[in-house]
Amino acid sequence: MAAAPSIEFAFATVSQMGHLKPLIPYMSELMRRGHRVTIFCDGGDKYVRELEGAGLGPSSPNTTIVGVHFSEVRGPSALRKEVGLLGILSKGGPLAMASAPLYEAVLGHYGGGSSTSSSSSSSSSSSSSSSSSSSPAAEGKARPLPAVFVCDFFSTAAVDAADKLGVPVVVVFPNPLSMTAMPPQRDRTGLYLRARSLMVSGGEAVFARLLLLARNKERSSRGLPALLEQDIFPCATQDRLTIATTGLGFEFPCSRSPLLHFVGPSPPAAFPPLGPDLASWLDARRAAGTRVVYVAFGTMHTFKAEGVAKLCSELTRVQQEPGQDSIAFLWSLPADQQGFLPPEVVAAAAAAEDSATATEARWRIESFVPQWAVLAHEAVQVYVTHNGANSTYEALLNEVPMVCVPTGKDQPANAARVKASGTGVVVPGGPAGPVAAALREVLADLPAFVKRIGTVRRALATQGGATRAADVIEHVAACGGYEHLKPGLVRPSWSLALLGTAALGVAAAAVAAVAVAGGVAARRRQG
Repeated sequence: MAAAPSIEFAFATVSQMGHLKPLIPYMSELMRRGHRVTIFCDGGDKYVRELEGAGLGPSSPNTTIVGVHFSEVRGPSALRKEVGLLGILSKGGPLAMASAPLYEAVLGHYGGGSSTSSSSSSSSSSSSSSSSSSSPAAEGKARPLPAVFVCDFFSTAAVDAADKLGVPVVVVFPNPLSMTAMPPQRDRTGLYLRARSLMVSGGEAVFARLLLLARNKERSSRGLPALLEQDIFPCATQDRLTIATTGLGFEFPCSRSPLLHFVGPSPPAAFPPLGPDLASWLDARRAAGTRVVYVAFGTMHTFKAEGVAKLCSELTRVQQEPGQDSIAFLWSLPADQQGFLPPEVVAAAAAAEDSATATEARWRIESFVPQWAVLAHEAVQVYVTHNGANSTYEALLNEVPMVCVPTGKDQPANAARVKASGTGVVVPGGPAGPVAAALREVLADLPAFVKRIGTVRRALATQGGATRAADVIEHVAACGGYEHLKPGLVRPSWSLALLGTAALGVAAAAVAAVAVAGGVAARRRQG
């Protein structure tokens, strides 16, 4: 039987490590199947190292890395201060601004490329800056176009470039399907939760239309036709095929479009190992029967002095309680924030740096750790986390129960799913909340949490991971797109949406008023 022909696939992501990581297993699986991969991403050292660690570096066969120069990543609040709200909207929104360099990088790389070929020859490996690499037009030739463009959901500029080139796009969405902390539909009982559910539905309708306006503003500046539906997050009327890194068993059950594919999270094919000092410390903790609590809040969260002091106080309180003397903390805290640590924690952590006392130290502070390797170590029993998507799935895949301390973005929604699945406890109020009480609750019933998280891991494994994602991407390549999957659903008009949202608001207010009145009446009867 003849081997399947090699196909060219392209991947694109913005300058955020958390957006690159979910794509890497799909790249690896496609390469394992003999295909060629071109990667448009930040050309900085840490991104190249991450790709090299997964066997996708510049020296890898059949891999091309196109390094893209991004300006400093700034959040919406910083952008508002810099250019104002009208300035952001005039440019198509914050995602348009963050991903803009990808548009020219993609078009500059492919130029007027022809349709993709099915040649089995390997592409040359290279790493270049989009600003310095010569275009195919300048070389007098055109590069073959990829069969499919796989884009992180923030990479709207790359999506537009693929549309310009006539290449089908698959979007990768790593977040929960709802960005709220609402419980699953089956648990939305009582007037208050039902009212909130109505408001969330109305809010989603309005938010989707605002995103659509922003996307069409961005596309208009590039001479592209308007979209009928926003293509950033999944919805019933979506028009882009989307791969979601979640799955039933963790994600809440819901009806979904045939264009939305759950594949579950994918464990890395390769990952950086523990350094020798940290490995020795964890091995010693395991040998002593010490339970290690790993603490990390991702690369985007910045602690202030009072936040570090409060969290240290909560953690130390648990460590000092009777029966909890066999707990040690490993905290991955950026070096520029370690100056906020209280003196007693600094002294305790210093013991971990002294070779005579290192293996007995009950605090260890690191500026960076290879997180997958840490969570995979048997000594690590609990994870105090901000619940970013990558961190949440890494904990689930390594069966480490969580103390959820969300700070914003998709994190409260991830934490809500952890709570609903019984794989951790959510701290109300975030880092300023009662972390000690939540940690105490997990430690007190650790075997039950471990059992439930094992069930969730097995459920997610049935979704197929990178293997299933590669199947979907190959299917799109084989069919030249996915028009055959589109149900043709369209959202109601703006006027109907606003009318419906207003009606939902009135209904929610009425339900809330009835609930309040009922509570007042009940208290009067009790009095």
